[in-house]
Amino acid sequence: MGECWGFLGFRNLSGYGQMTEGGRVVGAHRVAWELANGPIPPGLEVCHSCDNPPCCNPDHLFLGTHAENMADAGRKGRAWRRGDQNEANANHRLSDIQVAAIRQRYAAGGVSQRSLAREFGVTQAQVWNIVHHRQRRIG
Repeated sequence: MGECWGFLGFRNLSGYGQMTEGGRVVGAHRVAWELANGPIPPGLEVCHSCDNPPCCNPDHLFLGTHAENMADAGRKGRAWRRGDQNEANANHRLSDIQVAAIRQRYAAGGVSQRSLAREFGVTQAQVWNIVHHRQRRIG
């Protein structure tokens, strides 16, 4: 199976590599699949067995329906469902108090999202989502 091949170009907020192909933005892992295996049949997604979004190693990719991809995520404990945005969800790494602290400290100024990410052990993208209220609603 080998090691992951992390995409070195642009990554979206979820960490998936993205590139332009034929004038449209596509997932780098999808391009890797097609280069190694041919076209992706309609209705199927390219899924990661390694659960590493930027990985483009064809040996770590497999095809499945959206339902199969979500079931795989659920079995591995990485599924997110609408309504799961609370401290009781084991997939969240931050408590509601920590989320509030990130928002308050960033709003007060003098601290970068990157430094908050390091302090709280999350990615800068997660901090961005928190301070812009795209992740974890409180109250």
